[in-house]
Amino acid sequence: MKNKKFSALWIAVHGLVFLLLAVLFFTGTKFKINTNLFDILPDSNASREVSKADAALSARTGRVFMVLVKSNSFDKSKEAAEAFYNELNAEENNSCFEKLSLYMNNDSVNEVNDYYFKNRYFLLEEEVSENLNTERGLNDFLLDSQMCLFNSLGTIKNIEEDPFDLSEIEITSTLAKVLNNGTGMNMLDGVLCCYKDDFCYVMLRGLLSPEGASITNNNSGVKKIYDAVEKLKAAEENNEVEFIYSGVPFHSYESSSSAQKEITLISIISMVLIIALCIYFFRNILPVISSIIAITLSAVFALSSVLIVFKQIHILTFVFGTTLIGTCLDYSVHFFVRWKGDGRLKTGSEIRKSLFKGITLSLVSTEFCYLILCFAPFMLLKQVAVFSLTGILSSYLTVICIYPLFKEPKVKKELTLTKTFVKAQKISGKVKSGLFAAIVIAFIVISLCSRQNIRIDNNLKSFYTMTGKLLENETEANTVLDSGSKGWYFIVRGDSKDQVLENEVQLCKKLDAFISKDSKSKMTYNATSKYVPSKTKQQKSYRSFEYLFDELINQYILLGYDIKEAQKLKEELIENYYSQKDNFIDVEKEIPQFMQEAVSNLWIGQVEDRYYSVVMPMHFEDSDYCKQLASEDENVFFVNKVQDVSGELNVLTKQMIVFLAIAFAVMIVIMFFFYNWKKVLKIIAIPMVTVLACVAVFAACNIPLGFFSITGIILVFGLSIDYIIYSVESSEVENTVAIVLSFISSAISFGALALSTFAPVFMFGLAVFAGLTTAVVCTILLKSLR
Repeated sequence: MKNKKFSALWIAVHGLVFLLLAVLFFTGTKFKINTNLFDILPDSNASREVSKADAALSARTGRVFMVLVKSNSFDKSKEAAEAFYNELNAEENNSCFEKLSLYMNNDSVNEVNDYYFKNRYFLLEEEVSENLNTERGLNDFLLDSQMCLFNSLGTIKNIEEDPFDLSEIEITSTLAKVLNNGTGMNMLDGVLCCYKDDFCYVMLRGLLSPEGASITNNNSGVKKIYDAVEKLKAAEENNEVEFIYSGVPFHSYESSSSAQKEITLISIISMVLIIALCIYFFRNILPVISSIIAITLSAVFALSSVLIVFKQIHILTFVFGTTLIGTCLDYSVHFFVRWKGDGRLKTGSEIRKSLFKGITLSLVSTEFCYLILCFAPFMLLKQVAVFSLTGILSSYLTVICIYPLFKEPKVKKELTLTKTFVKAQKISGKVKSGLFAAIVIAFIVISLCSRQNIRIDNNLKSFYTMTGKLLENETEANTVLDSGSKGWYFIVRGDSKDQVLENEVQLCKKLDAFISKDSKSKMTYNATSKYVPSKTKQQKSYRSFEYLFDELINQYILLGYDIKEAQKLKEELIENYYSQKDNFIDVEKEIPQFMQEAVSNLWIGQVEDRYYSVVMPMHFEDSDYCKQLASEDENVFFVNKVQDVSGELNVLTKQMIVFLAIAFAVMIVIMFFFYNWKKVLKIIAIPMVTVLACVAVFAACNIPLGFFSITGIILVFGLSIDYIIYSVESSEVENTVAIVLSFISSAISFGALALSTFAPVFMFGLAVFAGLTTAVVCTILLKSLR
C-alpha cells in the first residue's frame, strides 16, 4: 500500500509538470532556445532604470551585421558585392533577413530629394533660422541660395515652389551626415565604399530577422552568409576577393556553435563514462538501464520546468545542465549499491527506509544551495537553478518512489572495491586524523603563499575572447570603418518623441562644447536629432521663412520671371506655406528609407509609456566626462556595459559570499535538529575545508574569484554536505562505496565543465571539481573518527 502511495506521488508531480507544459503549448505559448551570448549578462546600475529600452536596443543591434567586400579594385569589389547581395536576397532567404542594403540608387536619391522638398520649411539649420532675422544673416542666406541655384541651374525641379532652393541647401548640410554615419565610407557608383592600403572595400549592411538570428535551425542568417561566401569564393573570378565580417551576429554564432559542440561532447563523454562505471561496478543491466532512464527523465522534467517558468531556455543552461547527469546519478548509486550488495536488506521498501533520512537531508542541502542561485540577477543562473532544482527533485522521487518496486536479485554479491574499503577502514584513526590535518594545513599554506592572488574580480572581457579569423575580421573592419566607437553610449528618455529629440539636442550641445575645446580631435557623435529635428527646431525653421517673404519678388525676378508672374507666384507660395504649418516631420513615419538606415541603431522608440533614443559618442576617450554629463540630466543615462557590468558583478559576487554564509548558518541549525553536536561539527567541517580548497586552488592558479567561481563554491558547499551526511548516517562499507561512486559520477560531470573554453563555465567546473575531490577525501578520513 505504501509503495502505491509513493508511486502516486511520482505520477502526480511529473504528470502535473508535463500537463502544464502541454496546456501552454496548445494555448499558443511560444517556447524558444536563446542563443545570444549577451543575454546572460545582468543590467548595470547605469542602465537599470532604462533596462527595457536597453534590452530593445540590444535585441536590434544584436541582429545588425556588416560585410565588407575587399579586392584590389573597385570594379571587382562591387561586382562581388552585387553577386553576394543577390545570393542573400534570393527568395528562399526572405525569412532570414529583415533588411539588406547595398545600393544607394536613383530611387533612393529621388526619395531623399522628395523628402527635403516636401519638408523644406522645417529643415533649416538652427543657426540659419536664428540669423535670418538679422541683415547679415539674411544676406548670407541669399548668397548661399543664389550659389546653389546657379550651380544647379537647369536641373532644379519645382523651382517655382522652392525659389530659394531650400531643399538643396538642406541636403548639402545634412546628407553628408547620413552617408558617413560615423564611418569612413563614401558613396561611389551607387554603393558605399572606401579605399585603404591599396584595397577597395564595398559595404553590405543587413539586419537578421528574429528567426534568422537563431543558430538552432536551418534558416540561420549567419550560416546563409557563410554558405553564400563559400559559393562565391568557388568561382575563379573571385579568387582575390575577401569578405570581412563584422557585427554581433557572427560572434553569437561562433560562441553558440562552440557551446553546442561542448554540450554534445560533454554530455556524450559524461554519459558514456557513467554507463561504463555502472556496468563495471554493478555487473547487472537493471541498474544501468534504470539510471539512464532516470537521468533522461530528470533532464526532460527539468527542461519542461524551465520552459514553463521562463518560456525559453538559454543554450548555456544546457552546458551547466550536463552536471545534472552526475548529481542525479548519486541517488541511484546509493540505492543500487544496497540493492546489489547489502544482504541484510531484503526488499526495496527496506532499502528506501534505510536511505530515506540521509537522501532526504541530502536533497534539502543541495536544493537549498540551488535555491540561492534563483536570487542571482543572471537569467542564465536562474534557469540553471530551476533546471537543477527540478531535475534533482525528479531523480529523488524516482529513487524513492519507483526503485523500491524492483525485485531484489536472487543472489547478492560483494561489490568491487568493497574489500579495499574494508581494509582502509582498519587503518588507525590517528593516521586518518593526521592526513586530514595535513590536507587542511596544506590548503592554508597554499592560500597564505598565494594570498596576493586572492581577489574578487570579474572581467567581462574574459567571458568571450575573439580569436582566429573573426578577430582579424573585426580588427580590419574597425580600421576601415574608423567608427571610433568604444562601446559607450547614452540612452535619452522622454515622455514623447519630440521630448526625446529635445533632450538629445541639449546633450548634443554639451558634447559640441566639449569637442570644440580640442580642434585636432576626431571626436564626434551620432544622434537621431542630427537627421530629424525636434518639433521645436522645426517650428523655429518654419517661422524663420517668413523673413524671406519680402525677398520673394526679387528672387523670382532673378530667376527670370516678370513682375506680374513674380507677384502671383509669391501669393501662391505664401498660401502653400501657411497650409503646411502643422505638417511636422515624424521620426518614425516621415523620413525616407535611406535615412531610416542612418538612425536605425539610434532610435529605440516607444517602450511602455515613454520614448527612448541613443546618442553614440565616437573617438571619445574620456568616459568619466560622459558619465558626468549623464548625471546632470535625469533623462540621460550613460551606459558602459563592460565597465559597469564588471563592477556590478564584483558587488554581486560579494553578495553571493554573504548568501554562502547564510546558507552555512541555516544548515548548521537544521543539522542540530537531527544530530548531536559531535556529528554536527563533523558535518560542518567538510564544507569549510572544501571552500578553503577552492580558494587555495584558484589562488595557486592565479585565477580571481569571480561570480561563477563563487557560484560553483556555493554548489559544492551543498554537495559536500551530502557526502558527510551519508557518512554519519551509516558506517557500513557499502555506504563508503556508494559515496565514492557518487563522487566519481559527479566528478565526471563537473570535471568535464572545467575543460570548457567559455570562461564562466570553466571557473564553475573547476571550483566544483576541486571542492568535490576535497570533500570526498576528507569525508572518508573523518568517517570513522569519533
